[in-house]
Amino acid sequence: MMSEQIHIIKRKMFDQGYKLTPQRAAIIRVLLDHSDIPISAEDIFMVFKGKLHKMGLATVYRTLELFCEMNIIHKVNVEAGMARYTMSNIQNDSYSHEQLICTACGRKKKVKVDWVKPLEKRIESELGFTITDYQLDIMGLFTTCSGKGCIKKKVSTPSRLSVPSL
Repeated sequence: MMSEQIHIIKRKMFDQGYKLTPQRAAIIRVLLDHSDIPISAEDIFMVFKGKLHKMGLATVYRTLELFCEMNIIHKVNVEAGMARYTMSNIQNDSYSHEQLICTACGRKKKVKVDWVKPLEKRIESELGFTITDYQLDIMGLFTTCSGKGCIKKKVSTPSRLSVPSL
């Protein structure tokens, strides 16, 4: 499944005039491996520190910004001042993204809300604005995290990560 997702991303990048370099593919693999929680650029960088000599923190940030622009990933703010990233639904090119994000542990849960479509139509008719993409991140605490039952997740980094050959 991961190779299928990488193939879709490679095609999407090619269609927009970009290449899926080994560094970009490696970043995608980390994001796919950690798709259950938003991950920071620093967390991604730490996976590669000492393993890929040409992968600097600036490269990670530039790549994440490119992926955001291409709607491959989404930027979310889980903690004040800390941007984290999560994969978009690349197999379904629809643009609705609604999710609950726990501010204690970073866990996310995709949800479908039925009141967004009427709002979208109202924005279009009243403001003359056609929505092409949106993301609704609802920040808060899951019941299990509001008490002592929360076990804060930490991003686990794979002990060995190889750059895929594409």
